[in-house]
Amino acid sequence: MTRRTTAAVCLALVTAPHARAGPGAAPETGVLAGVVRTHGGEPAPGVCVVVCDAQSGVPLDADNLEPFTTDASARNEAFQRILFVLTGHDGGYKFSLPSGAYRLVAQAWDETPGQVLGVNGADVRLFGVSGVVELDAGETERADLAPPGRCTLAVYAEAGNSDSVFIVSSEPTRADPILGFAGWRGPFIRSMLGGNRAPLGRTVFRGLPAGEVHVAVFSPDNLPGWGAASVTLKPDEPVEVDVPWIAAWSDAIQGPPADLRALTNRLAALTEEARTEIMRSAINRAGITGDTRDMLGQMAALGSILLDPVELPDGTRHPTGEVLAALAYAKLGGWLRDSGREPNPHHAAQTRPYKEGP
Repeated sequence: MTRRTTAAVCLALVTAPHARAGPGAAPETGVLAGVVRTHGGEPAPGVCVVVCDAQSGVPLDADNLEPFTTDASARNEAFQRILFVLTGHDGGYKFSLPSGAYRLVAQAWDETPGQVLGVNGADVRLFGVSGVVELDAGETERADLAPPGRCTLAVYAEAGNSDSVFIVSSEPTRADPILGFAGWRGPFIRSMLGGNRAPLGRTVFRGLPAGEVHVAVFSPDNLPGWGAASVTLKPDEPVEVDVPWIAAWSDAIQGPPADLRALTNRLAALTEEARTEIMRSAINRAGITGDTRDMLGQMAALGSILLDPVELPDGTRHPTGEVLAALAYAKLGGWLRDSGREPNPHHAAQTRPYKEGP
């Protein structure tokens, strides 16, 4: 793979933060606690429990107990600040948090993690997620966790480094992967089951529920790459999915999927000014400003308008997400052709039975 390596970026940079307390005010806290158990009901020590903001689904920043943002000055260190605790010998965990609504995600690796998104290993064991927990100041709320299922999903996205981030969720993304974090916003990230910074693009998730699950991948190279796939799981039938990257790299996908091909061609035929005006209108409707300190967060803000209809110059109407994705494919295709290249055609993620061992 032709790749350009940069520092890793936190998986959860998909929304701007919201305030919990006024300026200078010390937030009043409550306690969120519980026990993590195995399939057999035994206490599970050494499990990483991550606390997320329930509204956005984004993990909290340990420095300020706010959902993560993407201040460019701190982006390279962001993954070090995800708030988590490790369960004790009794499987117990405890957080002291401002009043608010939270969601918990629990998982473990073979080795004890120093960071949630350190390169902790390829084998991830899931120990459950909580529902939304409403926490009041001065109160204690309990949320016990256990593995959601017994299914295994191996995920591979070709990579020559260990910077790629994989997220698995019970809900799909809401846009073509070319729109990146815009499609992660909403149900996908709020229903996250687990995640990993994948060693050389490989991860195995164990303990998933039966039925359909959805995985999204992100590579934070200086030309970012994205991918997504949906897989149906059954107990005792491990599955492996090969997720293709959508990126400007020479060996990545660059052409639109079949359902966007006609729209991409129509938009590519418009003038540059007409395409720019369509994009400018979407940016304005999403409330995106010119402040570039939170570029990924602003990109994700497009997620709030993906389903809104937009009228094109020819009078047809389409969901904003489809139009933005088609614009992105048209722009990428034009850039490649200007440089003497033809876009690589789109192809679906490939699934097959997963066999462990050499």
